[in-house]
Amino acid sequence: MIVEGRSAWYVQHNRGKKSLCVDWDRPEARELLLELARDVDIVAENFSSAEVMGRRGLDYESIRAVNPDVIYLSVSCFGRTSPWATKPGYDYIAQAVSGIMHMTGEPDGPPTMVGSALGDTNGAVHGFASLGYALYHRERTGRGQHIDIAMTDCLFHFHEGQLEMNHFTNGEWEPKRFGAHHNVVFPAGVFKAPQGWIVIIALDLQWANVCRCIGRPDLLDDPRLQDLAGRAEHRVELVRIVEDWMAGFGSDQAVLDALEEHHVPAGPVLSPLDALDHPHFKAR
Repeated sequence: MIVEGRSAWYVQHNRGKKSLCVDWDRPEARELLLELARDVDIVAENFSSAEVMGRRGLDYESIRAVNPDVIYLSVSCFGRTSPWATKPGYDYIAQAVSGIMHMTGEPDGPPTMVGSALGDTNGAVHGFASLGYALYHRERTGRGQHIDIAMTDCLFHFHEGQLEMNHFTNGEWEPKRFGAHHNVVFPAGVFKAPQGWIVIIALDLQWANVCRCIGRPDLLDDPRLQDLAGRAEHRVELVRIVEDWMAGFGSDQAVLDALEEHHVPAGPVLSPLDALDHPHFKAR
């Protein structure tokens, strides 16, 4: 989006930075960049392939030749040592190949993109974190290094029990999309509230609080609901009970107040603009 000649994307991602624009296809520009690289601690780049910097004599080995203890950070979709190392990629592609997209959406629907740049931001944060350790390593050893961050690797860390459960069941359990409510834990999902949506996650120790909160202490004696798996198996019935209870309130805040009073972990589903104006975020 361009407003008055300014790109919203550019402003968002470059706020607070000092910029220098050069035509690096000209020899004098490359010499300028190498001269700058002599005195820096860190060089960072996020091109899709190492060849982009290599062709211009600005790859790690070239920078290290003029600055032996430099820390060189590369952030890309697939990393520098993969069979896909020269393949271009963006956030949604990283979501797809890392398995994140496979786990997002309704069970009977198509895989769905997460509506935020998870790969871009998480890859950048991984890169930033690695720089702190690289600087510490250099302080202890005097040696710089080349850090290779792949967005797909970073997103792969997001998987919760999908891989472990498959491993511990010798392949019998396969990770599949479960939609608005978790398929092995209940309650752990998104519930329709009087005005919007509310997320509740309550584990074994909080299940009694849920039942008392919604006025259904009898559920505690139901033999089908004595553990997380049993409650998840009957989640369709339980979702209806919880949402019918919520429907009796005049506002989402009243529901949240009741849940909080009974120490049930819950939170509203906020839009980005709602979050921006929320007292919690203002305080933070």
